[in-house]
Amino acid sequence: MYDGVEFPMRAEVALLTRNVLIRGSDDGIPSGYGAHTMIHGTSTAGTVGRIEYAEFTHVGQPKVMGRYPIHFHMTGEMSDSYVRGNSVHDSFARVCTIHGAHYLLVEKNVGYLASGHNIFLEDGIETNNVIRDNLMISAK
Repeated sequence: MYDGVEFPMRAEVALLTRNVLIRGSDDGIPSGYGAHTMIHGTSTAGTVGRIEYAEFTHVGQPKVMGRYPIHFHMTGEMSDSYVRGNSVHDSFARVCTIHGAHYLLVEKNVGYLASGHNIFLEDGIETNNVIRDNLMISAK
């Protein structure tokens, strides 16, 4: 209540920890050189990528092209694939990169203290991807 007027107040809350942890070495922190995950292949080859409820920290390699915490690279149609409920924090390069992938679901992820664009469509040719209900905070 403010000045006799009642109004709803809400805040976004995010849990950064998960039971499954993908963590780059602490040695990489001064240089900003972290771990990365890449899904590469074509849908005609049966490539499916499902990354769900994992924690990523000290990830991404900003001085190396294509090395992002979660990266779908030239995979084509990915209608059976998703990136769901993950936490990416203290990232050196982005949160999730979609490059040449279509029909990918990216939902309910948390990005915190990530350098650069958090969710990145690399070429602009990516179509029919669903990006919803993600929380990206404090991009660097």
